[in-house]
Amino acid sequence: MVGTLGVTRNPRPADTANRIFYIQLIIYGIIFVLAVLVMRETRGPVILSRRTAAAATPKQSTSPSSRRAALDNFGVIIAENVVLPSRMFLTEPVVFFFTLWSAFTFGLVFVSTQSVAQVYSTLYDFTEPQTGLVQAAIGIGELIGFFICLAQNAYYARPKRRGSRGEEHADAGGRAPEARLAAAVITSFVCLTGGLFWYAWASQSQLHWTLPTAGLILIGMGIINIVQAVGLYVADGYARYAASAIAAVAFGENFMAALLPLAAQSMYTNLGFEWASSLLGFVALVLSFWPIVLWIKGRSIRERSPFMRVAAYK
Repeated sequence: MVGTLGVTRNPRPADTANRIFYIQLIIYGIIFVLAVLVMRETRGPVILSRRTAAAATPKQSTSPSSRRAALDNFGVIIAENVVLPSRMFLTEPVVFFFTLWSAFTFGLVFVSTQSVAQVYSTLYDFTEPQTGLVQAAIGIGELIGFFICLAQNAYYARPKRRGSRGEEHADAGGRAPEARLAAAVITSFVCLTGGLFWYAWASQSQLHWTLPTAGLILIGMGIINIVQAVGLYVADGYARYAASAIAAVAFGENFMAALLPLAAQSMYTNLGFEWASSLLGFVALVLSFWPIVLWIKGRSIRERSPFMRVAAYK
């Protein structure tokens, strides 16, 4: 960038951050418009309710009773989109622990925006653009993990996929929701947890910068598999309540995405690069045991859930 005196100067970090924010805002705005115009409703109950309403009353009335009905419908919308997801998060162990697992995993994407810049600029004297390129390693890992997700979906699509304790779930193909977790269980331990510890202890100035970067690739592989597995399991397990369950998970993901980066810089400064990433690795290790519990006890957990008992479409 050329100043008023013709002197070349590098853009300030704040300027770079602002540009990135506006670029993201433009991209998200375009995607939002396309989603509204192009995407169609696919949820069964919503489609049926719209058809029923259209067949019952071809023209809406403006009477006080119709306005009261509109207010009642607004209250139902609030209850379904705010109250019910909160209730499920607080009362459903599946939603609660899956929200913690997925939210922590999703938050690591945004932690990297702080930790990678701090680690690589300190240990390897990388510039800000160079540290930004290093963060692409997580994207590469997510791309590799995408193909693992395809293999996982093919595994689940096979008929009569057995669930916990070898018992088949009573769905059309005999598949249990726990079959959705096979790849996520492995990648949570090997890729996410292992990648965090790899990234932690490979962050040494005497080691080549590609070594900790390999850990970031593993982390990306774990992130995409876990986030997808959680969404699909919740959709399968809660069926007609899937939107509310997914809303609870999504709120947790966005909350952690906003919260974790705020603590990243001080955590990596106070604990050091190795132990800061190791702390995240220990949290990932603990959370990785939850899908194993579901794999073993999934059927009994689903049978005790009041939402899951009545959720499946008959």
